[in-house]
Amino acid sequence: MQVELRRSVVNVAVPAGTTPAMVLAAGCINGAVSRTLTAPTDRLRAVLATGLYPNLSSAVRGIVREQGVVGLWNANTINVIRVTPENGIMFALNDLLKDKVCADPSRPTMSDKFLLGSVAGAASMSAVYPLYVVQSRMAAAPAGRYSGIADCMREVSHGGRGSLYAGYGTAIARSVPLKGLMLGGYSILKDMFQDKQTGQISTSTSLLCSAFAGGVAHAFTYPLHLARTVLQQPVPDGGRHFTGFVDVLQDRFRKQGIGGWYRGLPVWLLNRVPGVAIEFAVHERALDALRHGFGSDLASRR
Repeated sequence: MQVELRRSVVNVAVPAGTTPAMVLAAGCINGAVSRTLTAPTDRLRAVLATGLYPNLSSAVRGIVREQGVVGLWNANTINVIRVTPENGIMFALNDLLKDKVCADPSRPTMSDKFLLGSVAGAASMSAVYPLYVVQSRMAAAPAGRYSGIADCMREVSHGGRGSLYAGYGTAIARSVPLKGLMLGGYSILKDMFQDKQTGQISTSTSLLCSAFAGGVAHAFTYPLHLARTVLQQPVPDGGRHFTGFVDVLQDRFRKQGIGGWYRGLPVWLLNRVPGVAIEFAVHERALDALRHGFGSDLASRR
């Protein structure tokens, strides 16, 4: 029997025939598309956060000189491998947990939406976390540091559990407010601007709502993102070993002031504001396509 969802990941009514598998597939699609389109700014953010280059212009020139334009997409393959299942799990859990979390699953409250986004985001990130470490190291590495994904994976795995989950506590501390604000904020905005009769929202409005929610969420949590990136890097011989995100942020504050906590933030917003907007917009369109394709095919087989 076909399982129907009361509402989509963004907490508005959807046409009958939307299955959990469709939500999972749409999440996978939106993650792959958004990360590939915004990969250059993720690469630049990583090298700026770790101090490999002193500023944006030198980072662009250095990467293009050493690796060509394709160097801006360095680590994109592992990023897509990571984010595809992560987004699929996150969007599916955000919907499936409504019955467990909400007193009235058909009308989740603002706190319900924040909690759903936080739990779904933390769970999906935890499921793929070692890939975060691999992606972060490859994105922040100078040219020639790794011969490929397998080479970086070997280095990370040789470091044991501590290396595989480097920065995990910081990532969880960031994930709860980040995903809560992003998913919950988008849901609230979409409820405000959706068509009251059909529950649908235009692509342009979806882009604006998700861009605003994503921008606020990522700017608010950026210092923890910077600290996580630093903690995920291998410690060179004689280099400093940080004990946690507080240690990283204290060190940055002593050396660079409060601005050190936000090093790379403008580039990251150039990545995540359009990236989050693309994720939600592609998610909506992918769900439509899956419903019209597989949904009609399933109905015809009954």
